[in-house]
Order: sequence, then C-alpha cells, then structure tokens
Amino acid sequence: VAAGVAPKSDAPHSDKITHHKFAVLDGETVLVSSGNFSTFDALSNANNLLVFRSPELAQIFGQRFDNMWLNGVFHSGANAGPHLVQVSSYTVEVLFGPSWEMIDRLVAAVQNAEEAIHFSIFAFTLDQVKDALLARCGEVEILGVYDKDQGNDPNSVAAWGWCAGAEIRSSSVPGNGFGFNKLHHKLMIVDPAQPTSGVVVTGSANWSYSAATKNDESMLVLHDPALILEFESEFQARFAEAE
Repeated sequence: VAAGVAPKSDAPHSDKITHHKFAVLDGETVLVSSGNFSTFDALSNANNLLVFRSPELAQIFGQRFDNMWLNGVFHSGANAGPHLVQVSSYTVEVLFGPSWEMIDRLVAAVQNAEEAIHFSIFAFTLDQVKDALLARCGEVEILGVYDKDQGNDPNSVAAWGWCAGAEIRSSSVPGNGFGFNKLHHKLMIVDPAQPTSGVVVTGSANWSYSAATKNDESMLVLHDPALILEFESEFQARFAEAE
C-alpha cells in the first residue's frame, strides 16, 4: 500500500479462503509454494517453494490471477485442469481448486504407485484419499508424516488408524524459534526409487473437503526425476525427525 499498490480481496466470502501461494513474474517465471509469504512459513514451518522459468506455465497461472484480479472471480472450480506444460523436457501438470479434479488426481497417483508412497501433509481429512491409501496396504510401502497439531483435529486421519505395515508419524519440526514449527507441506512422492517413472504431487491444497469444494488452490504434479529425488530427500528429513 505504501508503494502505491491497491490490493484486492475475495470479500465478502468469509467462509472461503484464497489459499493460493503463487506469483507470476514478468510473464516468464512462476513461484509456487506450500507456504504463505510470511516469516513463520519461511523460518519456522516445513514448506517447499518451486521456481519455474516457463512462459507457458506463467500464462496458465496468469490467467488464473487475471480471473481474480480483473473479473473478481474467486472460489471457482471452472477450468480446473489438468493443464499440461513441458518444462525442461518434463511434464508439469497444473490443477486448480476448489475442485474434486485435484483430489481425483491425487487418488490416481496413489492407485498408480508400483513400489512406494511417501507423504508429508499439514491437514488430511478426506476419506477419498485415506481409502485410496488403505487400498494399497500390503501392495506398496506407505510412509507418512502429518502435522502434530492438525492431527488433533477429530476429522484427521491420524485418529482413524492405519493398516499394518504402514508407518505414519507425528511431526516434530525443529523450526528456528520464530513461530509454530508446523509441518506445512502438502506433499506426496510416488515411487521415489524409480524417479524416471515416479511423480511428486505438491502445491497449496491440503487433502480436505475445503480444498475440494471452497478454497482457491493450486496443485502441481511433477515428473522431473531430479525434483523427485530432491523432494524425497526433504521427506526423509521430516520422517527421521518425526515421532
């Protein structure tokens, strides 16, 4: 505001959230994060930030932004995707919410796993995702970390129990002493030991009814082997420190 920028908001939608965490720079670069642009999410909470230098991807996110900024359209599931873009020779799938298309894509990733599913998630309350994971019990390795505070929600999957063989832990993020030390990822890695055929699912969307039906969200599905290995390294660090 001091610099002369006149911000806009999604008011009066008090029961819905503009939950995006993205920025488009000069129509060429896109930043997409699991974290809010805040001190807490930068220094205390476990998050991820992706930087894409892709005019094609910038156009997709720019259209989403313009629909909010120019047209005042918030919390719409229209044109949810998936939108497919090649970035550095690898496919990036983009889905927007609120939409069940995001959840369906997440479930499909679970169903297509060949060896392992690793996840690190802030809020996880959807039966559809839980049931898809339980259906793979005994077929693939299932490792997960959930945020310890969100796990106390009566709707959290943490309260429902897991199958034998799945190892699901409560987070213990060290942070830097600035805030809440939350596990704020919205992250699934499928088949990390096969990075040429595995995928990463990440973005702003929790695995929740609000993400599917109310909140503005973005979800990315990444097929880049190098990114799969990077995200698996982050998962293993959070898994090792968890309880």
